[in-house]
Amino acid sequence: MSDLIEIKDKRNNNLFTTNDGDTKALGKVPGFEILLQAAACSPLSLLPVFTPRLRLVQIGELLKLCQEGPGEVLKILNDDDSVRAVRAYLATKILHVDLWRPSFENYDVAKMRHFLDFLTVNLPVVENVAPVRFLSDPGFCWRRLDFDLADDSLDATALDGFLSRCSDPQAVGQWIGSLFVESPREQYLWLHGEGGDGKSTLVRFLARLLGDGYRSRVVPQPGDRFWTAGVVGASLVAFNDTNNYGFPASGLFKSLTGGDAVQVEEKGKPLKNVTISAKFIFTSNEKPKLSSERADRRRAIYIEVAALPDDQRDWNIDNVLWNDRANIISQCVSLYQRMKSTGGQITCDLSRLDELISDNEMEYEAVFEKWFIEEPGSHVTAVRFAEIMALQYKQRHDATQFRAWLGRIKKTEIKPIRQNGKLLKVYLGFREKNFSEKIPAND
Repeated sequence: MSDLIEIKDKRNNNLFTTNDGDTKALGKVPGFEILLQAAACSPLSLLPVFTPRLRLVQIGELLKLCQEGPGEVLKILNDDDSVRAVRAYLATKILHVDLWRPSFENYDVAKMRHFLDFLTVNLPVVENVAPVRFLSDPGFCWRRLDFDLADDSLDATALDGFLSRCSDPQAVGQWIGSLFVESPREQYLWLHGEGGDGKSTLVRFLARLLGDGYRSRVVPQPGDRFWTAGVVGASLVAFNDTNNYGFPASGLFKSLTGGDAVQVEEKGKPLKNVTISAKFIFTSNEKPKLSSERADRRRAIYIEVAALPDDQRDWNIDNVLWNDRANIISQCVSLYQRMKSTGGQITCDLSRLDELISDNEMEYEAVFEKWFIEEPGSHVTAVRFAEIMALQYKQRHDATQFRAWLGRIKKTEIKPIRQNGKLLKVYLGFREKNFSEKIPAND
């Protein structure tokens, strides 16, 4: 005998009656929403059967509702995904529908909010969620690979051709290996090349390996409050073909890679403090704008990649790399683990980085000499300084790096002074050149 389904409105008027074998029109009935709300108001009876595939994970001060898949792999559910999961469950368990495929084009997240809130309060919290685990490793993770590390991996890998064109092949291999084992997260990889050199191919390979743990992002714009929420739970964040080459020297990026908690704001939710566990990779035709600060040198793995001639390209390289993934990652992890005696800090050839930093410092010195003269007791108003920066630089981050250089090298201070009865912010210790001083002298 089939179970009878009756849907009633708030006044107990019958809206729909059917046997469980006839449910095609159920999703179109307004009363279906009412039944879902009624079921959500009494979730205690549902919890024992509903929660085996739901887990609660604490990331810093954030509590994330996750769905557990095969192999103890967790996926963070956003509000929309959570509502879909609740609805699908209610349709199959409460309405006894064996196969439920409703259309979710129109639904109200708020209608399930109280049910989701109940779940996040009463579910046990999962700890020690690894960014990635290998096939036989026990424990929860965000991504499980379909292979184990090979002790007898081949010496040669399909990635060797790319690595041979890198200015420091060993550092690149070690950094790749560090993605797949517990390691410090502060070092980022900057791949510089003119194009046609395999930078994007490497990123695609890593993205395929890491699945949902990979995020492709653009550098945040000023005032983007929700940007950091997009990297929570990521293993690898890529800035592909970036033209914001000053971002690694910014305060935000240093806080992301420094191991300290950063403020994360999700839409409609209060600020929380979260330690970002991701590593970062940049690919660009431009070189990074770095300073001589110790932190800039310590965190950067700057690699120049030589171009590959067209007649030597393998147009099937994506599949070649993927088919050799177990061997590639085994070799890279082995490279990293052999140097862990240094404390996990990857050492790389600093000669190119030092040359790059020297060029940057000389550029800032040239800009300063173009516009200003050091003169104790003189000053430039902050308003005029901003006007000069707008004339000199097209990108705001370039002006930001120049200001940082002023403070670091010229020891410039910005202070308020009173002038002609007005309170002005000024840069102390130098003045703007006058017109005649800006005209280059004839040879």
